[in-house]
Order: sequence, then C-alpha cells, then structure tokens
Amino acid sequence: MAGFKQLNKDGVDSKWFGAAEAVTGIQGVGGTQAWNLGIIKDNTELFLEVGNKCLFKKNIGLAKELLMNGKLSGSFIDANEVSQSFHGLSGIELDLKMVEYKQSNLQYFIEKYSGPGDMESIRT
Repeated sequence: MAGFKQLNKDGVDSKWFGAAEAVTGIQGVGGTQAWNLGIIKDNTELFLEVGNKCLFKKNIGLAKELLMNGKLSGSFIDANEVSQSFHGLSGIELDLKMVEYKQSNLQYFIEKYSGPGDMESIRT
C-alpha cells in the first residue's frame, strides 16, 4: 500500500485501492483461504481463489500504470460491451471508472468461469 499512499501524495487521490484491499483481505474473500472451517464449499472456495487471481492480474496493471505515470490512459470494454476510457480522469471520476473496470472484468469472469460446480452451486 505504500505505493498507493505515494500516489495520493502526488495528487491522484484514489480510494479504489484501499477498497480493493479491504474486500480481498483477511476480513473479506481472502479470509476463505485462512480459516474456512468447512463452511464454504470447495468449489466456491476455488471460484473465489481463481477469481481473485484473475482480477488481481488485471487490477495490478492499473496500479503499475498509475505508479509510473500518475494517471491512466487506456480503455476497456464494459459489461454492456461499450468502450470506456480512463483518459483525462482523476479523483472520484477515476475511482468510479476503475470500479466499473473491475466490475466489468468480474462479470466477464463469472460468465466465462468453467471450474468445478455450476454457478448455482457456488452461490448457495
């Protein structure tokens, strides 16, 4: 998180990474790897693990660009198949677009997931 504190110090002012850390940390979905105690089914646990790895790779790309350039300039296709751009965004607008990026990648992952169990068994 030190790099993200530096980003904010440099004027990026992003809350997105802190939120991502909270969601994937030990108190969030990351906790399933620490102490499942048999509460979460194996296929659900695998879904969360594979999903986190997939999303982490994509999200770390945003982090690297922000750390190198202090801004984002790329684009992505959202869950509605509409092109979205990071160009010229900062502050809350950038945070919102980054959330949209993450949610679009999550939606794509869920739609394409082919691990054990079907989505109904993972949800319940």
